[in-house]
Amino acid sequence: MMEEENVLGNPEEVVTSASESHISEQEEQHEDYSHYSKEQIVQLITKYQEKSLTTEQIDEAFRLFRQLKPHFDNLVAHSKEEALQKYLAEGGDEDGFTYKQEAIEAKFYQTYNFVRKQRATLQEQIEKNLKKNFDLKNEIIEKLRSLVNAEEESEQTHKQVRDLQQEWKKIGAVPKANAKALWASYNALMEIYYNRLGLYNELKDLDRKRNLEAKLLICEKAEKLAQLASIKDAIKQLNELHEEFKHIGPVGNKEEQENVWKRFKDASDVIYERKKNMTESLKAEMNDNLAKKTALCEKVRPFEEFKGEKIKNWQNATQELLAIQKEWEAIGQVPLEKSKDITKQFWNSFKVFFRNKSEFFKGLDDAREVNLQAKLALCQKAEDLIANANEDNIEHTAEELKKLQEQWKEIGAVPEKQKEEVFEKFRGILDGFFAKRREQFASKDKEEKENYDKKNALCERLKGYSSEDLANMDIESLADQAIAEWNTIGFVPRKQMIKIKERFYASLKVLVEKTTHLSQQDHDALDLAIELKWANLSGKGGKDLAKKEQQIRKRISQLEDELATLNNNLGFFADSKKGDAFRSSFEDKMKQTESQLKTLKNQLKMIRNM
Repeated sequence: MMEEENVLGNPEEVVTSASESHISEQEEQHEDYSHYSKEQIVQLITKYQEKSLTTEQIDEAFRLFRQLKPHFDNLVAHSKEEALQKYLAEGGDEDGFTYKQEAIEAKFYQTYNFVRKQRATLQEQIEKNLKKNFDLKNEIIEKLRSLVNAEEESEQTHKQVRDLQQEWKKIGAVPKANAKALWASYNALMEIYYNRLGLYNELKDLDRKRNLEAKLLICEKAEKLAQLASIKDAIKQLNELHEEFKHIGPVGNKEEQENVWKRFKDASDVIYERKKNMTESLKAEMNDNLAKKTALCEKVRPFEEFKGEKIKNWQNATQELLAIQKEWEAIGQVPLEKSKDITKQFWNSFKVFFRNKSEFFKGLDDAREVNLQAKLALCQKAEDLIANANEDNIEHTAEELKKLQEQWKEIGAVPEKQKEEVFEKFRGILDGFFAKRREQFASKDKEEKENYDKKNALCERLKGYSSEDLANMDIESLADQAIAEWNTIGFVPRKQMIKIKERFYASLKVLVEKTTHLSQQDHDALDLAIELKWANLSGKGGKDLAKKEQQIRKRISQLEDELATLNNNLGFFADSKKGDAFRSSFEDKMKQTESQLKTLKNQLKMIRNM
């Protein structure tokens, strides 16, 4: 063993280098998807929508999504920008814009999330297997130590050692952080054992002869890899051969050791040279694409300052810009580290141009005149409805007038000179009707005041519970009962509607604040449950819930990344008292992070159910 290590250098370093010779992200990107549409991209990933995927399919899908997602995100961002510009051109306000995700976009992200979960499950299983292999190899080392420390040696002892060697070879990889130390222990024990064989030199020579034959067979396999068309497959198989080579024991004399290693290394170098050439070629092509896209960025930048005086000017400029966009989409990939910046730069010029175009069309007098005529027509419709109103159809008339109000809001701007006049006319027509309607329902004021008092009393009753009272109560059930009681009470005066609702919501929140007997996790769950109930009651929670869900998702993603980093860093600590202290600290941190993840996922589930 020691003789071969002197020839090869550190075997652990050799094999580690080989095992890390994977294709990089950019080298994996053999296909150019930058010109694909959303439909074409979704067609590519359709086969990954199955309920379960093989390991190869998961890896394949993950690599594909790593290439597709940045381009798909850009397409979605572009669609969102176009929708916004259309919305603004129709008279909408940017603060009120909401982008409705297309079905095909939802399908893509659903499949992407499915693959991410599948891969996370696979990674978890891999980590378990690595830990299991580590434990098994530790057991072998302990058995070897017992045999090495035995005072007498025999054929039976040698057979046991050989069996343990074979068992060691069959066991797969271990966590990278433990691999070097584990191999060093194994190698040292085997060195000690072979140095102590003494009377069994003939058996040792036969063993080394078999090892030589095994390594020569590996050399033949490595040499044949040069004929493979796929460099990825060649690298993968070469890594496996390096791992196998590593675990075969020593061969004959020093010259044989040097020769067999040189033959294996020469075969490996052929594969690595192919990989190097392919990488350089791919980099050159992507750098050329980067230069082309940089030139297009310069070409579109003047459009940011475009100021057309006529519609025709803007139409011509738009056609020119769209033609440049086609040129952009026809260009292949660029270096990954440059992709985001160059894409942002290009599409920013588009965004500025279309915003300016929107402002131009928004200011056109003919469009505003059309809007004026539309609003005058609504005034006439309102007058006709009021003229035909009577005691029997007054509620229907009110609803129709409210619909006219919604239509009014959807109509864009009118000429500035007529803006106040037409608005006052419309408001005056509606105010006159609703004022008369309120007079007819004056008798309801008393009932609404009583309802207000009842709702106010309910709020006071909720606030009256002490922490001791709540410690023995089901707070969520208490909130449900209060909401049910609230719903049985009728309307309150309009002016006090918002105030009493806010007071009721505050009363529900006070229940949560007084639940000091709950754990932080239960307290947070109860707090979220109250918020969901209120959102359902108020009818205004859709947007707030979506925002809350987005915040929770973002935090979950951050914690998952933190957990992965902690888990990865945990393996770097060597077996020592100082290392154990750091490991314990990291494990505590991981437990805290896992607890937070569990709480957030439960909250996310509650929002989904809502």
